Amino acid sequence: MARVHALRCLDSRHQTTMSMMLPAASVASLASLCLFDFESAFPSVSHGWIFLILDIIGAPEGFVNVIKGLYVDAKAYSQVEGKLVFLFTVLSGVLTGCPLS
Repeated sequence: MARVHALRCLDSRHQTTMSMMLPAASVASLASLCLFDFESAFPSVSHGWIFLILDIIGAPEGFVNVIKGLYVDAKAYSQVEGKLVFLFTVLSGVLTGCPLS
């Protein structure tokens, strides 16, 4: 609804016109919509969910295989004193540059 009201205030050239704005008295009684991005959306997307959606939409098998190649059995490592140390298995998140992003 917030988007609908915002668009009502714009003309075809996306310029605000005073005649399209709500009167100040009525704006004072409207609820406000405050959105805060406390966490990026992509890191919270489960890999299981991605595979489920790809299956539901009937994505081509080759595309699904490429995506699974990026995300199945993904692990995080760190280098400690010149040796790789396993940290954890990555079960969520979309890689930057991935076709899904």
